[in-house]
Amino acid sequence: MRRNALALGVALSLAGAGQQAMAIEDIRINGFLTAAATQTDADSPYNIDLASDELRFDGRDNRLGLQIAADINERMSFTMQLLARAVPDNFNAEADWAFVGYDVTDDLQVRAGKVKLPTFLTSDYIEVGYAYPWIRPPQEVYSLSPITSLSGVDVLWTVPVGNNRLLVQPYYGNSSGTGFVTGMQAESGPPFPEVGTEVNFEAKQLAGINLALSTDIGTFRVGYLTTKVSSDFEVNGIRLIDDDKATFMSVGMNIDWNNFVGYAEWASRDQDGGAEFGFPDQKAWYVTAGYRIGPWLPSITYAQLEAGSPDDADVKLISQEQSSVTLGVRYELAAGAALKFEATRVEPKNGNTGLFDGPLDTSNPTANRSANVYGLALDVVF
Repeated sequence: MRRNALALGVALSLAGAGQQAMAIEDIRINGFLTAAATQTDADSPYNIDLASDELRFDGRDNRLGLQIAADINERMSFTMQLLARAVPDNFNAEADWAFVGYDVTDDLQVRAGKVKLPTFLTSDYIEVGYAYPWIRPPQEVYSLSPITSLSGVDVLWTVPVGNNRLLVQPYYGNSSGTGFVTGMQAESGPPFPEVGTEVNFEAKQLAGINLALSTDIGTFRVGYLTTKVSSDFEVNGIRLIDDDKATFMSVGMNIDWNNFVGYAEWASRDQDGGAEFGFPDQKAWYVTAGYRIGPWLPSITYAQLEAGSPDDADVKLISQEQSSVTLGVRYELAAGAALKFEATRVEPKNGNTGLFDGPLDTSNPTANRSANVYGLALDVVF
């Protein structure tokens, strides 16, 4: 994993140090794989199929991806990423993104098609586990946005700022996706169905901007988006979410200085109307610190998920609240391959079940307790 350049390189070309692209005439093919096992000592599953009380090898961490890129001419290129996930797709491949890029100048590119939505610090390479220190980015923050891609257009404008580079990335389009009924929503009873029920939604008039400053020691970014959300979820024949305004803001940074590795992010989700009940207002943040010792990278992460400031006070009753501490270690097996282990102590707050799908102790549902989530993963890029 080296670091800021590698993370960006894997995201854009999946051709980091030690990996080779396979060229067939002018077509380049690269890939990545995450094979993981997870388990929790809680009675209820964690975060919709992420971990359960049985050792799982088919949880949401498991995925395989291929990126195909080709130059159309000197200024135009085509890029597509095929992604096969264990959950919810049962390893059926789909186009995670596919777009045509046009280089207006060396510092200005316009892309059209299905592009990755730059919601978080690692959004561009979030599926490439090899590019970051954790098995998965902290779920307190990364569970806040179920939207991962955009069908529309974005602009990548790179501006010199002294010896650094500032990326200005405005975007506009539509998106759609699938959310899941959370444990807190299901426990509140009707109109919510059982936990894990899929809720399809559309995000129209999605507009936002991503600003990212790249320096010799790290990246610093801020992002904001606004959209109108609709869903087919109905209560007494009436749509609960119908063209409701939603906004999302996030800031983040990562540092790779000498042997020190650090990450930090904060995010806030704010909804209007019925969308507050479908996707409750929430805030979250985390801090990660690690130190590289030869091929080893031990790290510690503290994360927190809190209720936001909804217009309807009842929304707080279905908001998820928790904190967690994760001890992790990453070992570089060889160029392009890393083995990771993590142990996370999760503590729901305020009588909440947090990101768990139900009570942590089903024999005593009101017990205020913590639980552990364990993970072992192999990340490969090729």
